Amino acid sequence: MIYIEVNFSQFCDQFHKFDRADSFSYEAKKIIFDYLEESGDDVELDVVALCCEFEEKSTADIIKDYDLEHLLDYDIDDGLTLEEYIDENQEEASEVAQDYLIENTLLLGSVSGGFVYACF
Repeated sequence: MIYIEVNFSQFCDQFHKFDRADSFSYEAKKIIFDYLEESGDDVELDVVALCCEFEEKSTADIIKDYDLEHLLDYDIDDGLTLEEYIDENQEEASEVAQDYLIENTLLLGSVSGGFVYACF
């Protein structure tokens, strides 16, 4: 098998080529690229596989999707929806989501309002 080295721009181009340009933000693509590059291993650039292997989600979506509300100091009786509470308490919500991801999967990094991590 023949491998070629790609730079970040070429890496991003492959997402466009395979109609997956919107699968990750620019920030997330950079985090994934750096992770793969720093691994030191030769890696086959399979965009579809990367989209299955890694995920980018907002802090609010992580909290909702993994039922982490109970880890927040959130009380529905305070009159706020969960989304409103997370918006007003971003630091707490981000810490809860980050801790959960660190304990349960490979956390690659954080992006504006969310995280990039290995699917589990």
